Amino acid sequence: MPGHRVSSPMRKSLPVIVIAAASMLGACGFGSRGAFYSFEYDTAPSRHRGFPPDTELLEFRFGEPGDGGEAKSAATWPYSDHIPQSTTIAGYMRIRGTIYAKWKSLASGKVSAATAHFADRLPRDISHCTVYFTTYGNRLTVFLITTVDEKSAPVPDRPLLAQHQKTIVLYQSAIPADLPAAPPMGNALEQ
Repeated sequence: MPGHRVSSPMRKSLPVIVIAAASMLGACGFGSRGAFYSFEYDTAPSRHRGFPPDTELLEFRFGEPGDGGEAKSAATWPYSDHIPQSTTIAGYMRIRGTIYAKWKSLASGKVSAATAHFADRLPRDISHCTVYFTTYGNRLTVFLITTVDEKSAPVPDRPLLAQHQKTIVLYQSAIPADLPAAPPMGNALEQ
């Protein structure tokens, strides 16, 4: 309302209220770098083309321990003795640059684990982008799927959801010589 004045006691306590509100927001993670983006994983990114999962995800953590990121393991998942093998989480989140994953190869039974550190590879603005990871054999790959349209030929290692979007490989663990070629994750135009 024009001409409305805050009463004297309220005016004196206003700076305290503003400081208290700012500290609460900082404690919730709003004080650190954040954006509206999504986090996604899938152990069978080529299931749409008839390729079954090659691995079983045993546990993962998106972010550093204790920073409030998403984490799942069979020990903490209350619904069954296996965690979901694919998921998507979207919203305004603190930007995290680490993924830990532990998975088992369905072919060999070998359990692998890797921690991907990629904070230094993330662009300044990841608004509406997707941080996506997948496992194959004993390899962990982390992508950043951007909102930039790319009309070039599809890239074989891209997840289906990124076939026409600029995609950055943020991390890929070493590929052992005995690992068979991964099934294609792009679209049917590659065949």
